[in-house]
Amino acid sequence: PTPFPTRAPSPAPTVLTQSPTSTGIFGAQVPPLDWRAVASSSDGMRLAAVAYEDNVYTSVDGGESWQKTSAGPTRWQSITSSSDGLQLIAVVEGGFIWSSQDGGETWTQNTSVEFSDWSAVSSSDDGVQVVAAASTAGALYTSSDAGETWTEVADSVANWQGVAVSSDGSTTAAIQYDWVTGEDGLQGFGSVWVSTDSGTTWEAADVVLEGTTEFQSISMSADGSTIAATNYNGPIYWSDDGGESWEPVTALGSRPWRDIDVSSDGSKLAAVVLGGDIYTSNTAGATFERVDNTDFGGQQNWRSVAISGDGSQIIAASVDGDHIWKIPFLDAPVPAPTMAPAPMPTPRPVGTGEGDITIPPSEAPTRAPSGTPDTTAVFLYAAEEVPELNWRSIATSSDNSVRVAVIDGGGIWRSVDNSAWAEIVDSPQQAWTSVTMSADGTKAAAVGTNTGIWVSEDSGATWSEALGSEPKDWTGITSSESFQLLAAVADHIYLSSDGGETWAASLTQEENWAGIIMSSDGTRLAAIVNGGNLWLSLNAGASWDEVSDPADSATSTSRGMDRHLEDRPLEGTKDWTTVSASSDFTTIAAAASGDYIYVSRDSGVTWTGAETVGAPRNWSAVAVSPDGSVLAAAVQGGNIWLSDDAGATWSEDATSFGGPQNFKSLAMSASGLVTVVAEEGGTIWTFFVNSLAPTPAPSEGPSEDGGGGEVGAQFVLAIVLGIFAVPVVIGLVYLIHRQRYANVSKRPAVPSPPRTPTGPPIVSWLEGVTQVVAPEDVVVATADTENPPVYDPTHRPLESSYEARP
Repeated sequence: PTPFPTRAPSPAPTVLTQSPTSTGIFGAQVPPLDWRAVASSSDGMRLAAVAYEDNVYTSVDGGESWQKTSAGPTRWQSITSSSDGLQLIAVVEGGFIWSSQDGGETWTQNTSVEFSDWSAVSSSDDGVQVVAAASTAGALYTSSDAGETWTEVADSVANWQGVAVSSDGSTTAAIQYDWVTGEDGLQGFGSVWVSTDSGTTWEAADVVLEGTTEFQSISMSADGSTIAATNYNGPIYWSDDGGESWEPVTALGSRPWRDIDVSSDGSKLAAVVLGGDIYTSNTAGATFERVDNTDFGGQQNWRSVAISGDGSQIIAASVDGDHIWKIPFLDAPVPAPTMAPAPMPTPRPVGTGEGDITIPPSEAPTRAPSGTPDTTAVFLYAAEEVPELNWRSIATSSDNSVRVAVIDGGGIWRSVDNSAWAEIVDSPQQAWTSVTMSADGTKAAAVGTNTGIWVSEDSGATWSEALGSEPKDWTGITSSESFQLLAAVADHIYLSSDGGETWAASLTQEENWAGIIMSSDGTRLAAIVNGGNLWLSLNAGASWDEVSDPADSATSTSRGMDRHLEDRPLEGTKDWTTVSASSDFTTIAAAASGDYIYVSRDSGVTWTGAETVGAPRNWSAVAVSPDGSVLAAAVQGGNIWLSDDAGATWSEDATSFGGPQNFKSLAMSASGLVTVVAEEGGTIWTFFVNSLAPTPAPSEGPSEDGGGGEVGAQFVLAIVLGIFAVPVVIGLVYLIHRQRYANVSKRPAVPSPPRTPTGPPIVSWLEGVTQVVAPEDVVVATADTENPPVYDPTHRPLESSYEARP
């Protein structure tokens, strides 16, 4: 062939660099270009990258600095490198093939091959054997002289997307896909082709495809035995026998995979997701790790990835990134990050003193009628100062010892054993929307907009993305008590039965899903649609029933129950925003924006609208206690509403939180302690419904039928549970016999439904308890007022069967 003229090199400015991060990840600052492909020499020192409608860039120091070459601006699409980094070949979309024999100093354009939409190129280690592919009814071309001459592969016209070549050039592979019209409309149908004679003849590989297939990239080991291919919005496909058999890598799930590379020995892989993360494997694809994206500033539109031949480092570039990243390929996972406290003051209990939470007798609360503002409906335990961020969702363990909150456009925060809130170091920065936690607080999961599902197995200290999840606009997530079963909503309803590792669609009907809740055993679920209806499942998501106008379906066969709804409170669609339920799913509460709170006390068979809240309001959150007796609700730009009779009546607290707030999320522990966060608020509040608060009532003297009186600093607290008396003398003693003290509170007693006793005995909250004697029907304790303990909010206050009297 006639030699093509070379273009003289032009001065190339050195691109700015930055120092490596603490994790060893290094990002060389480059122009924010549409980076399409990167290539690496075997030792990782000589690198090359192409930017669409810009230029070819090279590095000779392992990516610490980059130079723009003389190739010139055009629609660069792909580039390949020999093992020594000197032989470079690049292709142009809607253009020609270019080559360089001096590491990118000078370039030659080959016009002997027709103008085409070139999509990919790959070469042998010595750069001699080369395969190039063209899309849009293009073809495969091979070269055996480092790109000087090219031969079109016969009958190879297709929409080719990627090619790969073994180190000696004998084995080559290519991928393509075409659009076909099927039952579900236009679908991608792809295929893998393999050649064992340097691209002279090709055979279609036997790949069992799952769903629509849009192959994007392919790579192979030096000997051609290990081959991997990416599938956009599908699984990665994998072969360890030179392409004879293929299996989908289901553990990674279906994602918008864009590029993949395999190390020379086939033991290491790196794959990138468009609008996602980088995933690596050092076990020949048996297991994968997600590269923490903190150093990258979150998820990126990754387009290309390359592994050095020795497997020591990864080079990655995104379509709109201002860095090209060099990542050390670790043989072991990065150590779990430690949590550093944020510069915030330690939360202080709210009360009359620095260390206690008692209320003076003169301030003993009174209860307001339902539906009217009640400034004391809340017993405020603590107002914890936090940064003014877009707090979005909060979750708590059953004993309130572990709490986790997420930020819309920020990280993940937690508080352990009522310590100050602190942001998790290296927590992913996402547009978080919802978080859930196991009852024991050891496991948690969070979702957000355009993210996967993230899980933690160490009480929120570290987080990783569930490999079986997909990036979606998730709006809600919930879990069973043990965290074995989870459910989340995005475009559909998804379920996991293995702690969040894998996910499958439970209800594929596309709706504007806004939230979901699950019973403690995971068998019952409720999901809500913003601008739609409420859906129920009583068989662990196997089938769902839409709860709407009863005239539409008076009986639900899928739920196995009649649904009467005589008063028709759920008639018509609503802008549902929040839903919660008791542990056994007997009590369900849901609220809609510009509407009321709706409560069911029979697992969703009948519903009642809570019109005692007055006018319709923009409800943002609702929480139901595990036993279903206590409910709390929050209004966006409004106040907190509370009910201690399973939603029959409600009281509004208009002042305890400093006036109306943009409340966003509520979480309730087993003891009835509620935690609430406000969007753009600088406070996280914890409180009790006032009728359950552990505050000693003032003494009123003896009741009409005996007992009572002032006893001084040492006094006896008597609680009568049965019908006969037991005298107990501990210091100064009261004898209690067949009666209860009464009329000792300024507020009338508020009856509550029976609650299943949980937690420690009542002594867990009594000030200065020194001894308790508990015969069959009497519990008596003395209190030491000189040494009052600090209240422990993780323990439940009085059970409904007890009455506290001074």
